Amino acid sequence: MCEVYLDGISTNIHIHGQVLEKAVHIYGNCYLVFTTDGVIFEESLNIYLIEVGKGVLDKLWIGRPYDTDTFTGYKIVDEQTLIFFIFVIGG
Repeated sequence: MCEVYLDGISTNIHIHGQVLEKAVHIYGNCYLVFTTDGVIFEESLNIYLIEVGKGVLDKLWIGRPYDTDTFTGYKIVDEQTLIFFIFVIGG
């Protein structure tokens, strides 16, 4: 578990992940936060929708046992669409 800080100030929001891959401001006090666990040969991606003052609104975990996934970035398509990229190595 790790704690989310915004501009150096604690939000009191706790999420899983050891490595912050990306945090994207969505609207108002809402952010998408992408984290990984720092496991070299069995990596996975955690995605959280958080709202400062409310906590975790939704979450998603992507991964498979014995596979290495690499978060390679994201692209904002329009006001309602964000595409993220993950490269999966394994069976």
